[in-house]
Amino acid sequence: MKKLSILFVTLFICGSIFAQSVPQGIPFQAVARDLQGKVLDTKEINIRINLTAGADGTTIYQEYHQLVTNQLGLFDLVIGKGRATEAAFEDVPWSNQQIWIELAVKDAASDSDYQVLSKSQLLSVPYAMHAGTAGEVQSNEPNSATGPYWKTNGNNGSIPQFNFLGTLDMKDLNFRTANQTRMSILSNGDIDIVNSLTVGEDLSVGRDLFVGRNGDFDNNLNVDGITDLNSTLNVLGVSNLNNTLNVQGISNLNNNLNVYGNTLLDATLTVTGTSNLNNQVRITADINAPDGQSDLNNYPLIVSGGSQGVAIQVDDQLAGGALHRESNFLTLFDGSGAPMGRIEGFQAGNDVMAVTDGFNAFTSLFPTPSTAFFNIVDAILDGGSSSNSEQNNIENNTSVDANTQAQLDAVISGATTFNSDFGVGIVSGTLDIANSFIAALADIPGCAILVGCDDLAVGVINLIHSVLQLGLHVGYFSINPGVAFESGGADYAEWLEKADKEEILNYGDVVGVKGGLISKEFENAERFMVVSLNPTVIGAMPQEGKENLFEKIAFMGQVPVKVIGAVSTGDYILPSGNGDGFAIGVSPDAMKANDYSRIIGIAWGEADGEKIYDYVNTAVGINANDLSGMVEQMQLVMNEMQKALRELNPDYQPHFYDVDESAQFANNTSIAPSIDQVIESKINIDNYSREDVLVTLQEIKQDAIAQGLPIDQIPFLSQLLDDPFDEALQTEAKAYWEGIMVRNQFILNNMAKN
Repeated sequence: MKKLSILFVTLFICGSIFAQSVPQGIPFQAVARDLQGKVLDTKEINIRINLTAGADGTTIYQEYHQLVTNQLGLFDLVIGKGRATEAAFEDVPWSNQQIWIELAVKDAASDSDYQVLSKSQLLSVPYAMHAGTAGEVQSNEPNSATGPYWKTNGNNGSIPQFNFLGTLDMKDLNFRTANQTRMSILSNGDIDIVNSLTVGEDLSVGRDLFVGRNGDFDNNLNVDGITDLNSTLNVLGVSNLNNTLNVQGISNLNNNLNVYGNTLLDATLTVTGTSNLNNQVRITADINAPDGQSDLNNYPLIVSGGSQGVAIQVDDQLAGGALHRESNFLTLFDGSGAPMGRIEGFQAGNDVMAVTDGFNAFTSLFPTPSTAFFNIVDAILDGGSSSNSEQNNIENNTSVDANTQAQLDAVISGATTFNSDFGVGIVSGTLDIANSFIAALADIPGCAILVGCDDLAVGVINLIHSVLQLGLHVGYFSINPGVAFESGGADYAEWLEKADKEEILNYGDVVGVKGGLISKEFENAERFMVVSLNPTVIGAMPQEGKENLFEKIAFMGQVPVKVIGAVSTGDYILPSGNGDGFAIGVSPDAMKANDYSRIIGIAWGEADGEKIYDYVNTAVGINANDLSGMVEQMQLVMNEMQKALRELNPDYQPHFYDVDESAQFANNTSIAPSIDQVIESKINIDNYSREDVLVTLQEIKQDAIAQGLPIDQIPFLSQLLDDPFDEALQTEAKAYWEGIMVRNQFILNNMAKN
């Protein structure tokens, strides 16, 4: 095998400077000779070139050339244009490494290995020298496309359209530190940043913003358009969303979320803290779980956790100062938006609510009428001319002047903010006090001349009675707020088990009850009831899946019943006796003794009997005293029988029933004493003197105070009890209470119209 050697090597770099690109290659030329120095002419040889980092460093680039020498043994090649086996030639780190070149050769016709012929460091060449000094070169033509060149110490006089950093071909632009790519400007314009990006001022994103991991915002995040969150959003502070927020994944909100516009949540919203929703909340869910009403997941709103359920607080300020029958805690609507039932609130108004001893702000019931109002009252009481416009207005419940209307509105505004029962009660109660006060004042002149002092005492007792009645009314409603369940249904029902599991029962069917089991085939039963149509309340709910074994039976209220024949209002509704689920109507005077135990209810409707069968509205569960008439008749008969026995046997001791034997039906009932009788029983008012009246009035006052009555809060009452014979007091009190009486009558008339 012939040994080869390279005896002469010529390396040169092209001296031309290309304005827009750097030549990617190093020209290389040499003469090939054998070990004896003989030129190898027209010889095929293989060349291997290694570029290493340092003299003994690792190979960072390797390539192979296969060529033929000329007649003089000369060959040439370009390093960087051979068959590369390692990294690309353009990736050789010329700027931060000392690059060495290793040359190896072998005979192409033999199987010998490559022989390393030389290894030397590559030094600067003209092109590289130019690159090293480019930062210091400035063009003499600052406005031309050829200048200035970029300098390492900064530039001036640059022309943006000609002077820039970047590429002119479709190649990526990489930025490195520590020989690691940190940022790349891709050929398509995208920018890849490997590590963190810190923005000192505003960051504007023209289109989509994709965040692969956490996004920490130390200040406000303002979103003016749609925001799609496909995964977790952690918000530790205030976030103002002024437009739509679409959330398709889990969002954890650990602090306040203020939403001023529409927010669309397409997936789960998890809130681990308190959420304050300051406006209407609508939940629309298109879900249909297979188990229907028994499946928790079939309900759009699920509240779970804690020892309590759902709390609903109605703002009494929005309700006009107090909750009333139009303040609904919960209203149920059907699919068309029509209300089907509701839970209504009730509470007395704060301005007359009892807070201390049953009376607080009690004087609001007794405002002082204006002088104009008194003048009108005087005209009315004196039968004044109807030409008086103010008098006509107040008599006809029409408009009055501002001062008078303010007095009228004082109680109207208070009463109409309450439940109607409460409003009417406080106005009519005040009217009773006015009447009693005026009556008591009328008794004073007679007592002043020592005639009829007992009438004055009785009049004051009646006045105290009126005050007590109003106090109890206000106190009760103030300390007994509540709710009313209102529904289109009209009865209370319970689920009762069917005797025959296969029997089909429909609303209005009459059923018999035996031992808690029901069937319309029972002709003889413990009692007879009816299948409910639409109960307001249903008790004894059966186990899930066993509803078909039970039926809803009306216990109390109004329910339609299937009847045969004519029925009149007030008839007793009885089973037909045929075990067919139908009922008949029987008038009270046609009832038989055994009929009473079979009463289903009382007809509150009619049927003309023209139809084969009809439905009649029937009141059930309220006829507990239906036997009273028959029992009383039996008692009368038994009393007569005992009288006859005593005539036959004088030693017989009869036990008569307490009935009115002068009538077919007795009218005697247990009657309690009246309130006036109770008060009079405590005070002896016979043969009163003027001095006795004063003592008695003080006793009445102390007794009233002991009852918790606000004596000092009712105009002129305390003074009347202390000295009823003060004529100036009598005149002033009479004018005041006459005004209150006319005013309250006006209010009641207005409330009736409304």
